[in-house]
Amino acid sequence: MWINSLKVTGECYLEYKFGATNILLGENGTGKSTFVKLLLYILGVDIPDFIDEITKYRLCDWACAEITTKSKNQFKIMRKLPYADMIMVTPYENGMPNDNDILILNKEEYSNFLLDEEQYSKEKISYGNGQQASFRYRFILRTAVVDQTTPHGKILASLGGSGNDYISNQGLINKTIIEEILKRNNSEEKRIRLELKSKERERTSIRAKESLYKDLLAEYSNADEKYPRRIDAVDKEMNQILHEKDNLSTEQYRTLIKLEHISDKNSEKEIIAMRSEVNKLKEEQAKAKLEMLDIEDVLKKLYIELKNLKGNIAATSVLKDIPVTICPVCLSELNQEEIDTGLCHNCKEHSKEDVLESAAIYKKMIEDSIREAQSLIEENQNLLKQINGEIKEKTKKLDKMQERYLNKLEGIKEPLESLIQEIKEKIDAATSRYYRLSELRKNLVEKNRLTSEKDRLTAEIKNLHEELDEASKKSSNDILIFEKWKMLYEEIFKNIFSQTCSVSISSEDYMPIINDNTMNRISSESMKLVARLSYVLSLYKLQSSLENEVVNSVGMVIFDSPKDKDLDNDKYRNFLKIVADNTEGQVFLTGSVMEKEIYEEEFPKECFFTYLTEDSRLLKSKADTNN
Repeated sequence: MWINSLKVTGECYLEYKFGATNILLGENGTGKSTFVKLLLYILGVDIPDFIDEITKYRLCDWACAEITTKSKNQFKIMRKLPYADMIMVTPYENGMPNDNDILILNKEEYSNFLLDEEQYSKEKISYGNGQQASFRYRFILRTAVVDQTTPHGKILASLGGSGNDYISNQGLINKTIIEEILKRNNSEEKRIRLELKSKERERTSIRAKESLYKDLLAEYSNADEKYPRRIDAVDKEMNQILHEKDNLSTEQYRTLIKLEHISDKNSEKEIIAMRSEVNKLKEEQAKAKLEMLDIEDVLKKLYIELKNLKGNIAATSVLKDIPVTICPVCLSELNQEEIDTGLCHNCKEHSKEDVLESAAIYKKMIEDSIREAQSLIEENQNLLKQINGEIKEKTKKLDKMQERYLNKLEGIKEPLESLIQEIKEKIDAATSRYYRLSELRKNLVEKNRLTSEKDRLTAEIKNLHEELDEASKKSSNDILIFEKWKMLYEEIFKNIFSQTCSVSISSEDYMPIINDNTMNRISSESMKLVARLSYVLSLYKLQSSLENEVVNSVGMVIFDSPKDKDLDNDKYRNFLKIVADNTEGQVFLTGSVMEKEIYEEEFPKECFFTYLTEDSRLLKSKADTNN
């Protein structure tokens, strides 16, 4: 990015043209920070705190700039002051703006326009629970700005944003920004890792369910009777049982027919009717018992789930009150600001109380389900009690009826009755085994399904590991660039601050490590400022330090009065010497006019485009000019 000029129209106005190195010196309150804000505003950043002339009194109409992008295209940019969602973009043709091709873009479209022109990707940033945020050009600008509002310990400028496309200034987005600049094209690697993690989590869940069904099937192995273990064998035996029941029912009927020639027809009809009632009740009894087994199985699973959940809730209740000062992922110390949010330190999405609340709701759901299951069991028990009573009562009546009937027959039908009872018992046994086999089949089907799903996931996980290995091989050049960046950062830092310092950059989050300390553990404000200045300068100057490798830095840096009260003149002069050696792109630097001799010693005269005083402020008034 190269900004050729900046213009503000209205009752208060300004107009400047820029070169490679641009220095603005001024007294406090004369417009230095406003100048930087206008530069950022024209590049799509929202500015919440312009001066009163712009926000309160509305003395400025438009901010306008001429820019040249990395794609070698030139545009005129116009944005209404003090705030506007729409930006006007006019392309240049033959050195002049082509008003016939004016684009009117919203902030998202303008961001995508700049990303395209500056040759950055527009990939989504994934974070917490599968959520995604859009990558914005203002994110990239964070690496090129040292402002006065961002604390030195933050390293990257906290340039604004809002809505669904914004993530607060956290490690994830900062890491994505640096990887985009370094062209660490590991988006495919990140995708594979996320998918791999999801597949492994899914497989773990399936393995747990599979284990549960294996335990259920083991009950059949421990039974007195032998049960088949294959579904086709189970189906075959169930069909045999149905055929056997049909034959037994036919045999029972034929046996009863044999009694017709000697029987009392009325008594026989009564006996048959009563026996039919008893058999119907026993079928209801068998059905109720089977339902009881199903409900008890569900209740068993619910108790297991409740036990596990109670353990998780207990652990969470204990752990949520334990102060966490070290990130459990990267082992970096968390700053107090992050700790005080009350959010989970891993996902950054849910509060610890939300987690417990969700667990409590789920626990109540399980407990409600247990109570419902217990209620159903009680209902079934009552039903079985009723059925058993009716069976007992009707069986007693049937026995008496049969006894009277048999007495009439004088023992003639005793052998036949015994045969009927034997057939009936066989039918009951066959029915019981049929229902048992039905339950076995259901469990076998689900277990086999889970096993098949587990095998599929295992194969996919294997393929993903192979893809990950291949993607990792492509990162060797990325590592080379990263190592050169670390060396450049160390060189700049030591040239400004001290040669005795131990300086590096973390390969995990790309944040500085000074004397083995992360930024949140550095107490020296001057050291933190130098760490931040060196960070921005190293990214700005990285391309010129490389031979064949290519990075995609902004090509511009903006320093808004970086001279801190804690930074002595010697260190600041060292910083200015590095800035003055500018062959990489465009520099914007503001500072105090009270210290202009420091700047004038390091920079040639042509670098100073203006001096601001009470009598010569950044924004000129037309009224004063006319007078």
